[in-house]
Amino acid sequence: MMNPSERKVTMEKDTGKGGINISFDELNWQYSLDDLDSFKDLTHLINLALQKIRENIPNSVGYFFVLQPEYHEYKEVVREGKFSIAEDSDLITYLAIKNEIINKKDIGSDVFFKSDDEKILNFLFSKEMGVNVIIPVVYRFRMLGFIAIALKDRDANITKEEKMFLKLLKESLKVSLFAAILIDKRFHDLLTLVDLSRKMEGFDTYEDVSDSIVELASQVVNFDRGVFYEYDPLSGKLCPRSMKHLEDLPELDVGQSVSGCIFEKKKPVMINNIKEHVFFNEINREKFISFSFISVPLIASKRDFGVLTIANSKRNEEFSVDHLYLLKIVASVIVDVLENKILYQRLEKSYFETVSSLATALEAKDKYTRGHSERVMHFSVGIAEEMNIGRDTLREIKYAAVLHDIGKIGISENIITKPGKLTDEEYEVIQSHPEIGADILSSVDFLKNAKEFVRYHHEKINGTGYYGKKLGEFPYEAMIIALADSFDALTSDRPYRKATHPEIALKELKKSVGKQFDQPTFDAFIRYLKKNNMVRQSLLL
Repeated sequence: MMNPSERKVTMEKDTGKGGINISFDELNWQYSLDDLDSFKDLTHLINLALQKIRENIPNSVGYFFVLQPEYHEYKEVVREGKFSIAEDSDLITYLAIKNEIINKKDIGSDVFFKSDDEKILNFLFSKEMGVNVIIPVVYRFRMLGFIAIALKDRDANITKEEKMFLKLLKESLKVSLFAAILIDKRFHDLLTLVDLSRKMEGFDTYEDVSDSIVELASQVVNFDRGVFYEYDPLSGKLCPRSMKHLEDLPELDVGQSVSGCIFEKKKPVMINNIKEHVFFNEINREKFISFSFISVPLIASKRDFGVLTIANSKRNEEFSVDHLYLLKIVASVIVDVLENKILYQRLEKSYFETVSSLATALEAKDKYTRGHSERVMHFSVGIAEEMNIGRDTLREIKYAAVLHDIGKIGISENIITKPGKLTDEEYEVIQSHPEIGADILSSVDFLKNAKEFVRYHHEKINGTGYYGKKLGEFPYEAMIIALADSFDALTSDRPYRKATHPEIALKELKKSVGKQFDQPTFDAFIRYLKKNNMVRQSLLL
């Protein structure tokens, strides 16, 4: 930056008009407007500008409205968006076209200004705001924002010197405001992406992520309609998995329509006004793509997940390169998360199958208990589904049910397979199997809840179970497994008796309602058995 003495200053005096012209560079230095270049962010720049206004226009109050592109409105920033004006309002259009300093009286008398926005004008010129002057800041044919200034004397006009200052401020702000808005948006986008990554990592399953892809994308880019087509390698089709403002979409072949083509080519595309694009307009079979769209394939190194396509139908809602860039980042993060979820689920399945095989091996020692754990699992899941228990807990119940007797690995085979009545000492040993089972599962993180269901699956709600805990003192899910366990024990052959008929078994279990099980769980079990035709539909207990 040049020193004052080095500046070339041109001054011309017109005695007829009394005007003095001074170079922009000199005036810029005179008003210290170079300070505006030292802004840190959007709010800092706005505060610097308002400070310059207070210094050079005494007894004034400035209001700075800045364009919020994602919301299509101008918000008054310093006061946290207390007041906003729609981007398509008549006032905004007028200010953008005029692109000059405008006095309050000019708006009312200008024949080019016809507004239906009486509410906006009344507020700006009300006692609360009392605006006298409005200065639009236009850059690259778009109004980035405007400054509204209220003078202490509501009927006063700004002086020629003050108007010169405002013109310089207007010119100095153009590039800085554009850069500040861009920086602010980049920072906001970065925070959004970080939050999005954390949210995705919080999903438990591949299915959770897949079902949320369109919703996740909408947190980064605004769009009217969108769909994630999941690729099914068996059928070779792209199947609608998650959508926004769409329904009953057909499946697509790979290469068919816009989304199928993008998936096949494996390259993201952004088009504004598809009608003007010969190729995509000709192949388009997706009715929701009527104007602008972005389509991004979700491709991993070893797997093709599908394609995400979003669309806007209005001309004033075109997508930008920024939107494409953000969507590509989101797609990349989603692909990584999907791969991780698949890997985790494979490891989980592998572990579960390994431990289940131990339970199966345990049951193989006794012909009377073969298949017991698997049946208890089906009964437990059936009860839980009838009770509308959430998917995560349902999965935990499934694991706990199939592993509920895993602790018997630590019990002597002579006791487990003894055909006659157990002694008190043997019965005490048998009672330790829930604790042994919980200990076996304790080292596995995804079974941390399931192990508690295993530990307490021999509890009774009246407190007469193995641990003597009452209803509310042990996990409710353990009671579901206990009911399924008891039913299968009654309806299976034992060395000392034949299997009981399911309906007779239910009558026996009915006697334990209020003692071992509660009524809602018992009723849910009956509904499940009737649904699967395991008991008569007319059965009444």
